[in-house]
Amino acid sequence: TEKSVPDTIALISTFRSKYMGKIEFSFEEMFVQRYRIVIEFLVEYSQINKKELQIIRNTNNPDEKFFFEEILAGEKCVFIHQPTRRGYTSYEACDRAEVVVGLESTLTYESAARGNKTAMFSLNDYLLGPSSGFARVGYTLEYPDEGPFWANIPDPKIFKKILDHL
Repeated sequence: TEKSVPDTIALISTFRSKYMGKIEFSFEEMFVQRYRIVIEFLVEYSQINKKELQIIRNTNNPDEKFFFEEILAGEKCVFIHQPTRRGYTSYEACDRAEVVVGLESTLTYESAARGNKTAMFSLNDYLLGPSSGFARVGYTLEYPDEGPFWANIPDPKIFKKILDHL
């Protein structure tokens, strides 16, 4: 594993053109609202703390990049798409970031398990309601809504505390 690059924050994309599940939510509900909250926070946090913001893309779908560019509204961000070179993986992108941020993705948990500094912002249960079927961080156990590296509620003050800690 390569050593992490200082002053980088990498957001893991979970972009999908449509959610596949028991309950169908709108694209706005599933992606736009939670990513807008997190990206607006990360842009400001990165600027204040002189960090490079990266997004680890999960597809080569131009709609995914356009989606993030719309939310970024011209703010600087580096898009990382795997594979950009032979053997490059999302795992390596996580390993190279100083801090990884993820929203409801397996890769977020895997990043933490690999020993990376990883923030978990699981917001869908809060934003869409408990009946949505989305798990909170720590599911199936009972954990508080915030901890040293996770938040189940969309609060930038909590996000800042977590990133400062990591």
